[in-house]
Amino acid sequence: MGLAATRSASMYRVLADRLARTGASVMRFDYHGTGDSPGEEADQSMSDWSRDIEEAQSCLLDACLPASPTHIDWFGMGLGANLMLQAALRVPRAPRRLVLWEPIADGAEHLRTLLEAHRQEMALQLDQPWPELLAQGMVQEPRLPGSVLGFHIGAQLNNDLQTLPALAPWLPLAVERCIDITLCAPEAALQTWSQGLPAQVRDRLHWVPLQSTTNWLSSEAMGAAVVPPELNRILEALTR
Repeated sequence: MGLAATRSASMYRVLADRLARTGASVMRFDYHGTGDSPGEEADQSMSDWSRDIEEAQSCLLDACLPASPTHIDWFGMGLGANLMLQAALRVPRAPRRLVLWEPIADGAEHLRTLLEAHRQEMALQLDQPWPELLAQGMVQEPRLPGSVLGFHIGAQLNNDLQTLPALAPWLPLAVERCIDITLCAPEAALQTWSQGLPAQVRDRLHWVPLQSTTNWLSSEAMGAAVVPPELNRILEALTR
């Protein structure tokens, strides 16, 4: 969402191209109110975005006619990973595999991270510390709902993130639906999620610890098109 979506777009394009070269039918899409999709940023909500995922799968299946895919895999980063996990429990045809890349563990903390990223980016662009910019009246403290990092977060989306459900309770439900789940995140996050799961569920998940992460809210990610080394293993799994 927001700046993270803009800066990770090139990575998604690289992944899609690599998968397409193996013969896979690939779809990338923008959620309602983001990118090239219609809708206002102020009207965004997680429930609408979750339905967008369901609609994207329906469109992809229609595009594959008259053939029918042997299986469907979903890949999502950040909030997209959280949304995928919820949508996968509702679609008529469950995906074979979900690849959840650094899902958001704490929605309220993520909002605080967005606010701090806004301050850091403004300080970087104006080449002055944030407190000095404030003292000079050159900036204002970012607030939610409101504009952060150049994108508007409306009241509904702000509330959705403040009350974002924990990830662990959704995982057993997906396993019950025979969905193969790959969780990619730093080791500490993986350990936290695994401790809250029954052993029979934990053992059926694929855990991929990330040795390095990209801060998609920072200018350092601009133009990033290099696929992280851990993702090569994921690509191999998706093409089997």
